[in-house]
Amino acid sequence: MQFTKSTLLVAALLLTGGAAAQDGPLGPYTENTDRFRLTIRSKVEGMWGQYLYAAHVGAAEELIKISPESSAEFYVASAPGAPIPYFSVKPVGVLAWDLPINTPGEASAMVAASSMRFVEETADGISLAALNVGVDEKIIPQPLIGFDREGRMYAYVAGETDDDAELYYEWFVCKTTFGQDKFDTLAWVHGKNVSDDKCIEVTIVQDI
Repeated sequence: MQFTKSTLLVAALLLTGGAAAQDGPLGPYTENTDRFRLTIRSKVEGMWGQYLYAAHVGAAEELIKISPESSAEFYVASAPGAPIPYFSVKPVGVLAWDLPINTPGEASAMVAASSMRFVEETADGISLAALNVGVDEKIIPQPLIGFDREGRMYAYVAGETDDDAELYYEWFVCKTTFGQDKFDTLAWVHGKNVSDDKCIEVTIVQDI
């Protein structure tokens, strides 16, 4: 396997996120799609049909991990007027998920909207996909994603015009250690020395 994505591309994915105006729970991203699950397609035995889910790793932070089954429901939150790339049917936006909040004495469930961003692991050249409550683009800009007509998820990098935008489908599942735990995590790889045993290239697909 050869990894050709550079650190500059990861920076472009992050900086494409747009303005940091706080208009709602997810800032300027106020228009939400219906909920859906995310599943994996891969040539690697045992990986096809796995699901993505949000696993708690810290205060209001989740990593996007891999599981044989999942009830995790994601959605895309878009800014008004966001572009709809060619071969897509809906605007690009941030990948979002609602963090359940347990409030003592409350009968109804409460949630906090969370959005995906990349957590840098520079030593390995790997950026893990994490979910954090709200958006704070002054600290970590939000990468934008979308889905083509076949339901495949891509990362969106804006150009000078909508026609110049680039769509990238190169998602990876990487073996990750967090504390004493080891698990498979959704990631973007921009290092050239990551082995096949560490990361597997996959396609992420909507399961509606």
